[in-house]
Amino acid sequence: MQTVTVGQLFTQWTSETKSHGSPIDIGAVLYRIGDGSIVLYIGISLRDIDVRLREHVGLAYHAQSPIGRLIERMLPGSVDWTIDLFTTDELRAYLRPLWKHRGIDDWSRQDVARVAEIEMIQRDRPCLNDHNNINPRSLPKRYRAALSSR
Repeated sequence: MQTVTVGQLFTQWTSETKSHGSPIDIGAVLYRIGDGSIVLYIGISLRDIDVRLREHVGLAYHAQSPIGRLIERMLPGSVDWTIDLFTTDELRAYLRPLWKHRGIDDWSRQDVARVAEIEMIQRDRPCLNDHNNINPRSLPKRYRAALSSR
């Protein structure tokens, strides 16, 4: 697992030396955004996680998502939030004990990412995931206030 901060991404995105590439491991397919022990959002991208995260904050042809709005409205504190990045191999290792005897090593990258996303959402209960989140954690009051303002 690789971990970067929101601030590292913002610095990279706004840097004039963008040619050096993204700090994100290009093999990553699943990301988990959090603030300390609070898991805010879990998602996958089978194309480019860097582009997907830009979409969340409204920098890539999409309107901001709730996690993107929260990141923006919680600045400057949100620059320290972490983004954990998982590769397909790491997700296979995570899923193996949960899905014994299911031939997980033969699953496609897409299937591994989607099943791992569901499993992690059900385990971590992120505040801002709607899908596959039967019992989401309540969004802490300081975040609710930020999302409801403006």
